[in-house]
Amino acid sequence: MKVTSNATDFILSPENADITLFVSNLESNYSDYLSKHIIVDLSSFNPSIAEAEMFQQMQDQHIASQKSFVIVIADFDYNEATEGLNIVPTLQEAYDIIEMDDIQRDLGF
Repeated sequence: MKVTSNATDFILSPENADITLFVSNLESNYSDYLSKHIIVDLSSFNPSIAEAEMFQQMQDQHIASQKSFVIVIADFDYNEATEGLNIVPTLQEAYDIIEMDDIQRDLGF
């Protein structure tokens, strides 16, 4: 797993196309990433809807701890995704989602 970190977030991406293994590794090490927002960058891969949905439980847990969890998938049928799963096509849009989430949390929503 490739990990890039800055002051507010972690960008996590798999090193190979095995999304199931990546999710398993992320779940095993999830406590290491609780302190910041998480961006899962799958833009170099073409995951199925089922593979994208494997992140749902972690996303829900992360959001419950007042942090954002966004998945970047460049080529994806967004109409097929589970409602509530934060999937965007670019890293910039992931940062936009995090910024909007921070504003909503600051306003108490």
